[in-house]
Amino acid sequence: MTNLPNPNKPSSNPNHAKEPVNTTSEALGAGIVGFILLGGMGTMLAYFPDPKYPSNLVINITWMISLIASICIVRKRLRPSWWAEFGVVFSLANLLLVAAIHTLSYFISNWIWFLPLLIVYLTAWALPIINSKLAKFLYTEQNAPQTGLGKVFLRIALLFSGIAGPVGAAIGLGSSKILHGRGISILIVGVLAAAVAIGFAQHSAYELWAKHRWIDNPQE
Repeated sequence: MTNLPNPNKPSSNPNHAKEPVNTTSEALGAGIVGFILLGGMGTMLAYFPDPKYPSNLVINITWMISLIASICIVRKRLRPSWWAEFGVVFSLANLLLVAAIHTLSYFISNWIWFLPLLIVYLTAWALPIINSKLAKFLYTEQNAPQTGLGKVFLRIALLFSGIAGPVGAAIGLGSSKILHGRGISILIVGVLAAAVAIGFAQHSAYELWAKHRWIDNPQE
């Protein structure tokens, strides 16, 4: 006797159509809000650290990233898919990377020196495929550190998260003086932005890989 599929049982086929989770207007609204917020943040970044000389390149890149993110947000709201989720977090990580490169460019004139940063950043995204055990270990250390070193890094991260607002405001108010006497502040911001971009990329990559492991293992 032929077994008929159970209509109440979710399909194991990843290509099975999913019901929309939001209305079209809600999805478009979320996409527009995301576009404006991310693009606005990127525009503010372009005016740092010297508002007299904003970077048009940073403005163009951030608004392009914001457009891609907003499209993925709309798609994710209408019909969730792994590539839409990836597009959103990848865009956020790329904005952090742009912030790091833009800030560090005040100290590094030759772009070839940014290659190591780009290699590490891309490796962080590919780590679940390259070494899933290491990716899981790093993911766990970011969420609930078990090692002494991981706990130290967590404390440092919490410390900087608490002072990030006041420090950012102080840097913004004194931006006209930073280039002349507070270069260390710009360097710290650039290094922190690079570290956050890499950490966020690795964390997001493993989370998506673990959530959508059926992409490579349909039987799981």
